[in-house]
Amino acid sequence: MSNQNKTYKKATLNSSTILVDNCVRLKRCVGTGTVFNTNSTNYALGTELHIEHTELNNVKFEGIGTLPFLVQHTKISKSKITEGSAAQYSSQYDFVIDSSRIKKMKFGNLQTRRLIISNSILENVGFKDLNVERILMENHPILVKCNFKNTNLRSIDLLLGETRFIDCNFEGTCLDPQAPVPAVADDLLTKYGYSFDSEYIYGYMTSLPTYYMPFCDAKGMKLPHAMPGTTIFAPMFSISTENTWHPGINISAAPETAGANKDNQQVVKVKVKRTNMVTAADSKFRVFRCKELEIVEVASYYKWEEKK
Repeated sequence: MSNQNKTYKKATLNSSTILVDNCVRLKRCVGTGTVFNTNSTNYALGTELHIEHTELNNVKFEGIGTLPFLVQHTKISKSKITEGSAAQYSSQYDFVIDSSRIKKMKFGNLQTRRLIISNSILENVGFKDLNVERILMENHPILVKCNFKNTNLRSIDLLLGETRFIDCNFEGTCLDPQAPVPAVADDLLTKYGYSFDSEYIYGYMTSLPTYYMPFCDAKGMKLPHAMPGTTIFAPMFSISTENTWHPGINISAAPETAGANKDNQQVVKVKVKRTNMVTAADSKFRVFRCKELEIVEVASYYKWEEKK
């Protein structure tokens, strides 16, 4: 027999324990010391947790014994959570934080298909042992003093876009600014048609940034386009060679593979120091990812022809 759906509206949930064994929804609630608990041995197919327009303080997410807090889908929207912990949290599809503020939250082992953070502020949130396929950040979220120290991000899709990271800790990860950049072998450059010398590699990119591939000047100011004679920087740069979907500025070996997808989109030739780029994961044209590069000249205006 299926467990019952539960909806809490305008409820005060002080020191309350809420069993999440089906679809549980909180709307305009408040609470201190609230505990969410999943009995993973008896939960219904389609178990979900939705927290909307709610303020919670000192919240805990707990499973049973060594079993994780297990739901299929989690969404926290237009809510505020101050101080919380989730030693083991498993959201089988998506864990969504939308238009919310989360402060002093610790995730010990977050497992989910996609971690989606949209239009939210996360402050002093710790992530340890992330087991996710993709981190997707949309609508300019802000992360302040969040801790990713020694978290393995190399194989995770990192679509960080124009997220603002303020005093976050990426020590020991592929996003660590102090991490050494792996060398790119000459034979790999030759194989994929790149021109290079002892100091620089030459390639092509579109002159316009995208939300998921922004670029800025040396002071971190966002640039609307790349102009010949200027140097541009990636706000975030990953040294991972295991995944194509990581932050940095992508270049390719030829103008026609530079990613243009509109009529008259400008393609520019660039040069990048060998110490400022890594090879991304295998792809048809072998994209290289850069943290700093110089715009040499306008190469062409791409004419988009849709294949029939």
